[in-house]
Amino acid sequence: MAPQKFKDERRYVKSKRNKHSKAMKRFYEEIRRAQTANNDDGQVDCSSSCTTFTNTEDLTFKPMKSE
Repeated sequence: MAPQKFKDERRYVKSKRNKHSKAMKRFYEEIRRAQTANNDDGQVDCSSSCTTFTNTEDLTFKPMKSE
């Protein structure tokens, strides 16, 4: 019976991890959309979505500029 219980716990942890990755994917997608919409200097004002992160410069995707 122990392996069955272990399998169920692993499934629970895996579902939590998938939920987290989906949320992060949505978060990054929002940043990317904001950057493509208005990228004057590559920085994004995402005060509405990045409330949990204080240092957002390391997390945002810098678009390649062809100047």
